[in-house]
Amino acid sequence: MLGFLIFKEVKIKMKNFDDLYKTKDFYLACFLRTKGLSLKKVFKVEDVYYFGFLNNGCVDKLISDFYSGDENVSPTDFINSIRVLKSLIHSFSD
Repeated sequence: MLGFLIFKEVKIKMKNFDDLYKTKDFYLACFLRTKGLSLKKVFKVEDVYYFGFLNNGCVDKLISDFYSGDENVSPTDFINSIRVLKSLIHSFSD
């Protein structure tokens, strides 16, 4: 099944990603990873990296908590997520 995902008027052809929550917000992605969401896909579209997480039903609450500042994470775990996601981004060949 072929679906389309639109981020700021950029159409992305997606296959089998309907169950993923996708974001280009790097620090939100780090937060979601730190909170235990399973990172399933990292992809690049027009020089922008997107992170796809398995949507387990609590994503909306976590996003709300992240932007409102209502959720805390271990600084060490968050820094580890930053390192992992940066490593994934830098592993893409240009």
